[in-house]
Amino acid sequence: MHPGRVVKSVVGLAALFLAAIAPASAQPAYSWTGFYGVVHLGWGSSPITYYDPAFPDWYLSHRPHGLIGGGQAGFNYQNGRWVFGVEGDLSGAAITKSVVDDKPGFAGDVFEADVKWIATAAGRVGYAWDRWLIYGKGGAARAHSELRFQYVQQAGFGPTKLQSTRTGWMAGGGVEYAFRPGWSLKLEYNYVDFGRSGLVTFLPLPDGFVATFSQRLHLIKFGLNYRFWT
Repeated sequence: MHPGRVVKSVVGLAALFLAAIAPASAQPAYSWTGFYGVVHLGWGSSPITYYDPAFPDWYLSHRPHGLIGGGQAGFNYQNGRWVFGVEGDLSGAAITKSVVDDKPGFAGDVFEADVKWIATAAGRVGYAWDRWLIYGKGGAARAHSELRFQYVQQAGFGPTKLQSTRTGWMAGGGVEYAFRPGWSLKLEYNYVDFGRSGLVTFLPLPDGFVATFSQRLHLIKFGLNYRFWT
């Protein structure tokens, strides 16, 4: 066979082979665009410090902690490797702990905090490697806590229970992996800061024991998402 014909045959076979495998190798990358949402579970802690301007040397700190769980919903838009989106979530919480005061004049008094629910609304910016997405987020947060106080030193006063719903800011980030079309798992950390609250009256006195308290949240969430438009 003439060498030229051999070369043409080899080139022709190679072209046929490349044409055959081209559709498989040219499969489009995973798209993160679409509406999504489902559920998350996790753990949270809420460092709280109480202050009283009438007693500059007095403060009391503790760190309630416990489980959280709820749902989330959002929307992503992918442009190249960049992914932009918005997300909101709502978590029920069992973040609680009590602390016993040991300061003179308050020794034995019990302060307890119980975070009931947490909601966040945030913008997201991420960078995708096919089925992997790493992202940061930031926005607003709101949480409801119940504060309970039992007095030992203040004779004649029974337990006090106060409700506190606060608004603050949040920031965080995470990583998400799409394990099959439409479905993904994520691991995320959120930091939430509510600053110091307004005045809180612990005792029903005219000039009472009046204090402020600062509250933050550290949240770790493991979530499952389903993309409704892929």
